[in-house]
Amino acid sequence: MSYAMAETLGAFTPDNLIAGTFPIQTATVSIAANQTLSRGALLSKANGTCSLLASGAELYAVLADDITTGEEAATAEVYLSGVFNVNALTAADGVVIDDLTDEARKLCLYFVKNIKQEGDA
Repeated sequence: MSYAMAETLGAFTPDNLIAGTFPIQTATVSIAANQTLSRGALLSKANGTCSLLASGAELYAVLADDITTGEEAATAEVYLSGVFNVNALTAADGVVIDDLTDEARKLCLYFVKNIKQEGDA
């Protein structure tokens, strides 16, 4: 008899999102319907649900895990504070993440470049 494993328990694959030791505060939030978001997505919040941060929207949190919602909203963990690698964050087209540094700092979200990328000065 053979058994198939759906996942490997206890496995850890570093993704470079967490970039420092500032205390991390998490929360469970509602993610809007019809969203496919990756860990590190910047979120805004409106009418009680979160969605990918769009240009002109107010930053709320950083998504902790990948999520795909269906026709209804679903819950997900988010980071409300912490230090994050700017190169591992995502937002909607038109959002310049480097321009969010001051707004993020007011929320205790700190964006840094923790690994020198090719082409950096």
